[in-house]
Amino acid sequence: MQTLPKLARKRPYRRSLLPSAPPSTTPFGGHGALVEIETACGCVVGPLDDWSLEALTFRVEASGCAPVGSPAQVIVRSRRGATRVLGATVGARHGETQRLVLDTLDEDAARELLRVARVDSEPHRDTRPAPAEVREPVSEPERIRALFHNLVAERRVGRIHPLDGEPIEVTAVAFETEGGDHVRFRMSRGALPRPPYFIELEGYSSVYWIPVLEAVCDPEARSLEVWMPAAVVRVRHRKNPRASAPETHRVRFRHPVFGRTIERPVRDVARQGLSFVTILEEDLLHEGLALEVTLIGEHGGEDEAVSLRGEIRSVTALRGGRHACGLSIEPVDDDAQQRWTQLVGTILHPNTELARDFGEALWSLYVDSGYLSLSDATPASFEPLRAPFISGVKKLAEAPELGGHVVWKSQERICASAAILRPYAGSWLGFQMAKIPGERIDGVPRRRILRDLLLHAFEHIGHDAKPGWFAAHYQVDATIGRLTQHRFAQRHVPTGEACILRFRAVELESDGAPLASGGYEVGPAREGEVRALLEGIAEQRPAAYVDALDFDEARFDLRAIQQAWARVGLRRERAVLVARRHGVLRAAAVVEAAEPGLHLFGLLDVVRIFALGPGGDGATQSLLEGARAWYRERGHERFVWLAEAEQSERPVPESLRDLGLADMTLVSGRLLPDLLEHIDEVTAPRRV
Repeated sequence: MQTLPKLARKRPYRRSLLPSAPPSTTPFGGHGALVEIETACGCVVGPLDDWSLEALTFRVEASGCAPVGSPAQVIVRSRRGATRVLGATVGARHGETQRLVLDTLDEDAARELLRVARVDSEPHRDTRPAPAEVREPVSEPERIRALFHNLVAERRVGRIHPLDGEPIEVTAVAFETEGGDHVRFRMSRGALPRPPYFIELEGYSSVYWIPVLEAVCDPEARSLEVWMPAAVVRVRHRKNPRASAPETHRVRFRHPVFGRTIERPVRDVARQGLSFVTILEEDLLHEGLALEVTLIGEHGGEDEAVSLRGEIRSVTALRGGRHACGLSIEPVDDDAQQRWTQLVGTILHPNTELARDFGEALWSLYVDSGYLSLSDATPASFEPLRAPFISGVKKLAEAPELGGHVVWKSQERICASAAILRPYAGSWLGFQMAKIPGERIDGVPRRRILRDLLLHAFEHIGHDAKPGWFAAHYQVDATIGRLTQHRFAQRHVPTGEACILRFRAVELESDGAPLASGGYEVGPAREGEVRALLEGIAEQRPAAYVDALDFDEARFDLRAIQQAWARVGLRRERAVLVARRHGVLRAAAVVEAAEPGLHLFGLLDVVRIFALGPGGDGATQSLLEGARAWYRERGHERFVWLAEAEQSERPVPESLRDLGLADMTLVSGRLLPDLLEHIDEVTAPRRV
């Protein structure tokens, strides 16, 4: 099995993963073409290095070409012929490359240059994969089994890659356990060479390479049975998943050189780009060309149009003489950004949507699902939060950059939801997931509903250019939290890109019975004491915790988040209370408050307590009393003390309400694509 990654690298990948312009070792150079230049100083020949419809660069000897600004005549030659003589001006030289600024081309000359310069650039000529961002061996049996379940549940399509011969397309159709766990595939044709070979299958945003050492093949039935291997390799080439666009979606743009309007169908979209179909000889497009495009929606109306700026990053051959242009995009303004986010979300996640003015419907979901009955609560006890909650849903709908509620609907009824929020500059929080009871809703398995919600929620976070960290809280016996968050975080804790912290949630009433003070003086922190607190937190907690919760001097006051929340009428606040004995700092409490109703269990109105000197552990009750006064001043009836790490193991005073043990996971935003793949793996329906 040690040879698996090496063998996998030798096999061709699907076209969408191939580089658009593979290096060439031909005498015509990297682009398969030579440039002949004639100036007053003589003739120079060199391999074409880069090109556009406005300029060429080519490699030259140390003697150079001619002085900058000199006129020149240029011919580009390749195996497909040569261009006519093109006028140009000698441009600047950089190292071994010389730039030529072309005179304005007519369309016929541009068509010749396009045909000649792109020779040997067609992707089907290359059999090497694009460089992988992630290459991960997977050897845990449970994870491989979950992967096999997922491949079958989604009827994933792949290819068999024999060591010799052409690839054979296969589709995963059944997961079977009789005689050992194995997957049955349907083959596109019956003939199949003997093992060993590899099966390449697509996941959510990755490709899985499965080694096959033995298999049972029925050529007449075009059936192949493959037993679960000891290991597979996951390879990810891109950060963002893609989805095919509806046939009605098109892009319209003016050609930046020739000025004519071009309209073409959109092929697929991703969070940071799209691709569209082009006919190169008509449209005269190439890599590096900057475009200003209008994306036209299903009905073609101006209210659906999205204005985008972009650059062509790849041109890939398709069947029938057509090509796909891959375009990296950037919305032109905030309105376009909001429209683009909504459009991509709709295409990538057709079964879910970001809630608009759905406050009443969401409240009904939380009642019907039993969410408001967790931790021995009752729906009646939450009634004072009903109006603030509905108002908060509406405000978040106007600020998707701060969060929202992803909903799964059936027949216009909200059947499941998951909330996301940016409570800190350094992190996002996922919370309040709920679903009406039942293994299936309108025939859809609950695991598929869960996956639809989580993938959409995480994809939405991915629109943030600097997502920082993703935080989740879940009780220690919460199956879903441990399946989707805890298991993934565990794999990455050793690298520092994830953190798991145990805590006990303890609810306090602001007007509750007083707690013993223990002889400590409690009051607001002075400037030096805040600095001592931050130093203490950095010593006591992992770096991920410090970064995710804004426990650094630059962000500690939450000013940037306060301002962003305030723009849509939401409140956010943080302060520090300290406990002193004989004037000496012993402990501190970080108290935070948020708009009432955003988190129904109050996990945004939280207190964290840190011992900072001898006897600091004894100051807990004094600091909680100080926190009570702080929350009373703000009109909050209750708040939650997060007794973290070793504090979670201590007895809770009887007068306080113990909500139970829970874990907080923090996962780096850099791992978001891999977290999406993990969720796709573990939430596949099991009955397939």
